[in-house]
Amino acid sequence: MSVAYRAIEIDGREVTYTITRKRIKRVNMRVKTSSSFAVSCPYYVPESEINEFIRSNIPFLINGMQKAYEKEQEEMERAKIEDGSLVRFLGKDLILEVIPSARNNIEYDDNCIFVFSIHSEDPEYVRRKLELWKKQTLKDLVYEFCIRTEKAMGLPSPDKIQFGNFKSFWGECVPSKRTLKFSYRLIEKPVDVIEYVVIHEYAHMRHLDHSPRFWAEVAKYDPDYKNHRRYLKS
Repeated sequence: MSVAYRAIEIDGREVTYTITRKRIKRVNMRVKTSSSFAVSCPYYVPESEINEFIRSNIPFLINGMQKAYEKEQEEMERAKIEDGSLVRFLGKDLILEVIPSARNNIEYDDNCIFVFSIHSEDPEYVRRKLELWKKQTLKDLVYEFCIRTEKAMGLPSPDKIQFGNFKSFWGECVPSKRTLKFSYRLIEKPVDVIEYVVIHEYAHMRHLDHSPRFWAEVAKYDPDYKNHRRYLKS
């Protein structure tokens, strides 16, 4: 595999992109950010053909980068940790309320997340405290769903359950190591979607592919899995 780095002007601004040559059958392209994209192609395709492919897909790139820009702006807004900002939590945008208090804990209801702290005037402290709480909340939910799914499916517990800031997947099963992995980003998703991801990964302990038998296994424990799957792809 070889990678080359290029730049092009699109809609009046410079956009960077990579060309990755590898063992595939055709040229394809995907938007990465609001100012970058990636092209993959077979080893034998000349760069003139790649350039023509890019030019013929300019509308696709403009549309994709605009969507990426909007998503980036939303993420930047959510990253602001201050009283009154919005926090995406279990499928809802909740209003953050930072309250001076010696209680030093976090609570939430249908509309708000309440951070009680003697360090309420320190945004960085509040941000760290909130992130740790969100991660622990996700772990508690996932562990609960793992126990429930193991019993329902009659499967032994995995040797290891890992969590991380994974960007390329929501959940992953590594059968050879009897390991399940889950992304901390799941805390932004509704509870039933989080449970679907857990069921999905446990189903991989029986079926290593996405065959009809695999989806039939998922459907036994999550009849609404198609909607949950679409939600994660939207």
